[in-house]
Amino acid sequence: MSEPKQLKMVDVAVEAVKQQITLSTGVLALLLTFLDKIGPTNRECLPWAAIPFAFTVLFGVVCLMSIAYYIDDQQGPFSKVPVLLSGIFQNLCFLFAVGTTVVIML
Repeated sequence: MSEPKQLKMVDVAVEAVKQQITLSTGVLALLLTFLDKIGPTNRECLPWAAIPFAFTVLFGVVCLMSIAYYIDDQQGPFSKVPVLLSGIFQNLCFLFAVGTTVVIML
C-alpha cells in the first residue's frame, strides 16, 4: 500500500478513536451532572452504562498508544494485535454502553 494512503488510514482511525473517547467522557460527565434527576430504579442500573463508557476511554487510550508505537512498521499499525484488539474492545464497550444507557433512560 502506498505511503500517503497508509497515513490517511491512520489519520481516519485516530480521529474515530478520539471521537469515541470524547463522546464517552461527555456522556459520563452528563450522567454524573444529572445524577439527582435520574430515578432511584434507574440509578441502580447506572453502573451498567457508566463502567463500559469508562472502559471505552481506557481502550481508546491504549489504541492510540498502540498506533503511535507501531506507526513506523512497514505493514502499518493495523496489522498488529494490540491495535486490533484495543480497537475492537473499544467499539464493543461503546456500543454496549450506548445501548444500556438508552435502555436505562427509557
